[in-house]
Amino acid sequence: MAVIYGGYFDESGDDVSFCVAGFIAPYDTWVHLDWAWRDLLKVWKINYFKTSECVNGLGEFAQYRDDPGDLKSRLKTHEWQRLQDSYTQFSDAICKHYEYIRGSGAVAYLADFQRIISEDAKARSLFMDHLYYLCLQAALHAATDKVYEVNLQRSEDDKLYINPIFDAQREFSTVAKIAYEKFRQKNKRAGSILLPLNYEDDVDTPALQAADMLTYEARKHGTNLEKNPAQAIRPQLQKLLSIIDKVKRLDYPTLKLIVANQRP
Repeated sequence: MAVIYGGYFDESGDDVSFCVAGFIAPYDTWVHLDWAWRDLLKVWKINYFKTSECVNGLGEFAQYRDDPGDLKSRLKTHEWQRLQDSYTQFSDAICKHYEYIRGSGAVAYLADFQRIISEDAKARSLFMDHLYYLCLQAALHAATDKVYEVNLQRSEDDKLYINPIFDAQREFSTVAKIAYEKFRQKNKRAGSILLPLNYEDDVDTPALQAADMLTYEARKHGTNLEKNPAQAIRPQLQKLLSIIDKVKRLDYPTLKLIVANQRP
């Protein structure tokens, strides 16, 4: 009997890098994480969890500032600690399922992307007009690598499949589905595992809120590598490493190699 995993992915960007990343897991794992996550939302009196808001005391987490109306002031030590306690509890809820949940993704750089599509018409056609499409495909490629190897050892009626679910993005969703189907057709290994692409609202979907945490940390790390390669890895990302299989770094040499290896 075929086994379907849920794959939940989100995106995060700044003026240096852009990331698409997320987690895949059996659906019973997602059910248990969903219960625990919703309990934590009640404990912290928030409607949803968004990593950037938790880190900076904004949005749902502004209530944990001494003055929730003052969003520009630097966080005080006790405010920061309160937010860190929340972050830790939500990340613990994910890492608790370390035996079953696996993370993957891709980080690309705006400057490298703009450089290669300005130099090479083939790259412009392949990568389209936004880092989202590039990172989406690379993240799915990373997510399917190990599953493909596992499937080689399983019978035809016992294969693993991934049902990919992304955060609903009006800006990207229509074209992304077209790009996704082309990706499935062209990448036979990944295409043999991936089911049709679906979108859900991250405000209502705890699994996408969990994906947001990985995406935020992977993007933050990617930007830090560009600005200060010697900077230590963030403790929050260090904690997630045990459940991450691969986050691809799509710098300029990597993009050049991708273009060069494309079949006509």
